[in-house]
Amino acid sequence: MRADLRDADAKVRAAEQRTDAAQAEAALLIRAADERARLAEERAASAEEWLRRISETIESEFVVEPAARRTGTSGS
Repeated sequence: MRADLRDADAKVRAAEQRTDAAQAEAALLIRAADERARLAEERAASAEEWLRRISETIESEFVVEPAARRTGTSGS
């Protein structure tokens, strides 16, 4: 019976070690995913800023009339 208890205890400890290792790996993967998301958000913000600048430049360099005025239709 003692041998069975030792075996069971060893199995529990091994399972706990595997669980700890899996949790540590999951934490690393989550941190890596968070970093990728942060970098993607920075790139998106930069792209939006460039698009805003391009739009402002186009609008300041060219006369841009609303579509309703050009076609003589109303927006409703």
